[in-house]
Amino acid sequence: MIKVVLPEKDLEQVSIPEGICLANEYYSDSRERCLVSTIANCKLVGDEDVCLTCDLGYYFNNETAKCEETIEFNRVCGIGITTCDDGEYYSSTRKLCRPCMEKCNSCSSALTCLECADDYEFDDDKNECVLI
Repeated sequence: MIKVVLPEKDLEQVSIPEGICLANEYYSDSRERCLVSTIANCKLVGDEDVCLTCDLGYYFNNETAKCEETIEFNRVCGIGITTCDDGEYYSSTRKLCRPCMEKCNSCSSALTCLECADDYEFDDDKNECVLI
């Protein structure tokens, strides 16, 4: 069976033959019909647990099989501006907030502490916050 996806706007112009699904649906071989995807914020479904195109401001996370908010995109475009909490930095590779190193209150990356916790200072040789 060939899987074909049509944008919803094209539905008015064609009758949909068996095996052709809407953008938010996938074809189930076992049920022999189209089923609506349960992936939130997915614009174009590829399979039951795969989103080919997420809504604007989202990306598909293969590990969680979900469309997740793209924080950096939202910051740059000013859409639902999201920032990381204190003690976290934004990981552009993982597209999410990650914790700073131990005893670090503010950081710009996993290895760059900008402000250590009270009673701690940054030791350049050890590349960590150490007790004063």
